[in-house]
Amino acid sequence: MTWGRISHPSEIVKIGEKITVKVLSYDKENDKISLGLKQLTPNPWEKLVEELKVGSKVKGKISSITDYGLFVELKKGVEGLVHISEVSWTDRITDLQKKFKVGDELEVLIVSLDPQNRRMSLSVKQLDKNPWESISTKFKAGDKISGTISNITDFGIFVQLVPGVDGLVHISDLSWIEHINHPSDIYKKGDLVDAVILGIEPENKKISLGI
Repeated sequence: MTWGRISHPSEIVKIGEKITVKVLSYDKENDKISLGLKQLTPNPWEKLVEELKVGSKVKGKISSITDYGLFVELKKGVEGLVHISEVSWTDRITDLQKKFKVGDELEVLIVSLDPQNRRMSLSVKQLDKNPWESISTKFKAGDKISGTISNITDFGIFVQLVPGVDGLVHISDLSWIEHINHPSDIYKKGDLVDAVILGIEPENKKISLGI
């Protein structure tokens, strides 16, 4: 019915309304005719390569929000997906609807473009610099740091060094003398702790810490 997104046909047509359509197929054997409304207008994806390029920064409006990402309409009938992992370098987002709403204007970066299959991958976080790219210039193995516990798991605690960059203190590196069954027995999220950097792997986004 339309190249864009609708939730119900009544958004476009009304009962009793006269409309012009295009015959898409005719199945004489089963007495079926397939009709199209959107085919009366040009496919907006066909000229997309001329207008949009991978790496371009563009603005659009959020047309739909799902558990896995945001659909952003860049022009009428053309949407791209910002996967939840591409929203932020620094924020741990689990519920997109708490941060965004349909109709919000959003600036995005085009990551990939597939007009033939009408698919486009977008990113919000890539508009900013990846904090891991400069981490080796700020820290090195042996440095003592202070940070806030951002997460606690069965195998250790994660400590934030800078926004978007956490290091892991494995449960075996929490104490020389105490036997710790679970890190939450000693620590809680939000605690400020001192630690030593044992190793940095920026390419794998890993920092090992010891207490």
